[in-house]
Amino acid sequence: MVTKAELLAYSITKFTQFGSKHVTLDDLANDLGISKKTIYTYFENKEDLVTSSLESLLNEYKEDINGLIKSHGKDPILCVILIYQRGFEY
Repeated sequence: MVTKAELLAYSITKFTQFGSKHVTLDDLANDLGISKKTIYTYFENKEDLVTSSLESLLNEYKEDINGLIKSHGKDPILCVILIYQRGFEY
């Protein structure tokens, strides 16, 4: 069975590739080989999944930014450049 973390990670990938409006819960369930009911055990509805995906992505990005600042905090220009680069990766 797919875990909530795996479902969230896959959803983030699909939402960022195609946009959340173009990805259905049926698409996600079929791709992952699970039933749509499994998705509903973790999330109330698609909006809840999209919101959780965005929160997860933003938290990951914030952690990356904080790590960059800790590593290169003495050079603010380098920090800005690295933050922009990381943003383009996301």
